[in-house]
Amino acid sequence: MRRSAILMTAALLAASSAWAANFTPNVLRLSAPDAVSYDFDGTNLVLPVTVTGPQASVVFTVFTKDKGSSIQKVKNGFLGWHYVNNIDTCLYVSNFSDFGNGQNEVTWSGKDSDGNLVPAGDYTYYLWGYNSQSPRSLVCSQFGPASNSAGMIKVFDENNNILPNPVYFPPAQSITQISADNGGYNNTSTAGLKTRAKFTIGSDPLDPSFVETTTYMGWGDSGKLAFMPGDNQYYFVENYLPKAEYPEGLHHVMKYKWVPNGQSEQVLEFGDNGLLSFNNTSAGYAGPISDGGSELWIVVGDNSYPTYTNPEIMYYVDPTDGTVLRTYDFSWLWWDAAEVTRAQQNGDKYHGGPTMATYRNGLLYCAGLSFCTKQCIDPTQENDDDVTLWINGNGDYVGDRFFDPEAGNKAWYCSAASSAPWVYEFSADANGFSVFSSYDLGAVSMGLLAPDGTGIGYLPLPGDTASMKYGQLFVDAGTPFDGIYCDNPPDTTYPKALWYVGQDSIKGTISTQIAVADDSPTAFTVAQNVPNPFNPTTTISFTLTKAGRTTVEVYNVAGQKVDTLVNASLKTGSHSVTWNAAKFSAGVYFYTVKSGSFSRTLKMTLLK
Repeated sequence: MRRSAILMTAALLAASSAWAANFTPNVLRLSAPDAVSYDFDGTNLVLPVTVTGPQASVVFTVFTKDKGSSIQKVKNGFLGWHYVNNIDTCLYVSNFSDFGNGQNEVTWSGKDSDGNLVPAGDYTYYLWGYNSQSPRSLVCSQFGPASNSAGMIKVFDENNNILPNPVYFPPAQSITQISADNGGYNNTSTAGLKTRAKFTIGSDPLDPSFVETTTYMGWGDSGKLAFMPGDNQYYFVENYLPKAEYPEGLHHVMKYKWVPNGQSEQVLEFGDNGLLSFNNTSAGYAGPISDGGSELWIVVGDNSYPTYTNPEIMYYVDPTDGTVLRTYDFSWLWWDAAEVTRAQQNGDKYHGGPTMATYRNGLLYCAGLSFCTKQCIDPTQENDDDVTLWINGNGDYVGDRFFDPEAGNKAWYCSAASSAPWVYEFSADANGFSVFSSYDLGAVSMGLLAPDGTGIGYLPLPGDTASMKYGQLFVDAGTPFDGIYCDNPPDTTYPKALWYVGQDSIKGTISTQIAVADDSPTAFTVAQNVPNPFNPTTTISFTLTKAGRTTVEVYNVAGQKVDTLVNASLKTGSHSVTWNAAKFSAGVYFYTVKSGSFSRTLKMTLLK
């Protein structure tokens, strides 16, 4: 009996020590040739795809290339659901394919989604994949998506350099909520006092000592933070302040200096005595938006039922003093008089206007909680008519509302308070794929849109049920932490937690083969992997002087082959492949690139 007790205690200690470790994700990487040639003759194009890390569900899309300037303000699709302007557009979307770790293939017949042969020319292909099978990994047990927001993840510093570790900022919470749910970081209950927390991703998920907090005065916010370009110790939040005390309007943006584990200091030189106010009294507010190192944008939506009088406006703001440098009114994209009338006749609310926005790759992505419209904005365009790049509305079944034949007089009704999907987050990755949370549609987490807004489908994340879905956040800057960060699965052990799922997207070119002798590489080269040493991913680059079967293989110090990264026919030119060594032990490895009669081996070091 005593021996059994000792064994059980040892097992519990082992399990505890296994959890008490820093978070290291199994990063998913896709790799494929940067350029492939195709005769566009109706035969099958076979594209080799390498998957490293976990297995992946992958979708393949084909787009026009460098044709955006000829695509002007085009509306197409059922109900005219899709608007595109000055961007390349999607011609083909495949079904999702389940790819295992290692070599896989995508096959394309050269036809568009309508079954027509695509004319010969140059096209861009994209691969977007995610791990739909393996269990999610716990990132942070102290906080997670909640309060109608997923929060935000900061990847860049104030100078737009990639942070060594991303930093998670969960939605603001009240002092009493923080005290009750998270170990008593604050034990006072002051009306209007909010707490913001931050957690460095990669730390021990269960250790609350890695959580830093700050407090500020506010009665509510959009869940987002924006940071001062050039000095990220200053941040911006949006507040719903009591109108009795602030009769000039309900919505304000405030600027604070972050005080670690203390009360933030309000900057009174920003706006009017610390308040940058907007003539909007609704709850449809997307908040201040920035990428942490460049510009500050503020998006104001409108849910002013039953008056519907407030415009949807984007503001470009001087982050130093709050001076509004530019406004852009996009009400015409969100408001429809006929739907307002239908809402009033049905005794329903008309929820026009964005209630969330994210800033990525110099573009703003906007969506509404209970509205079908998803919008991509290029705020640098001087002409207001060119600011909107694409809109996805009712008509392609991804993000649509009331498309059921039983919807009656609400058929194809874009806005209402009684129809899924509820959208609490809208985010985009580095290649322009965007996802929106999709709650109340069963066991799916998100809707996926292509880089021009084309709807691809609704996707489940591992362990999905019909529970709440507050959102998904991308990290994809070439870091060891790239992937999707999302809601917790139904797990009462961690009722508020952040979880990780592997994800990646890449792009390349498909074109007719055009030989240009002067552009041909003059030497077979293999570059030193970058970074080196590394943990857990590194990139191997090489140049081929002649097209042909090429392999990239990894060996341990005993000369045993431990992984094959490439085994495909590649064309001449530069190529690269990423090795994810998360499942391998630390130590010295060798990689060999072979093509035809050429071969070269180099050494690399994996740290853990």
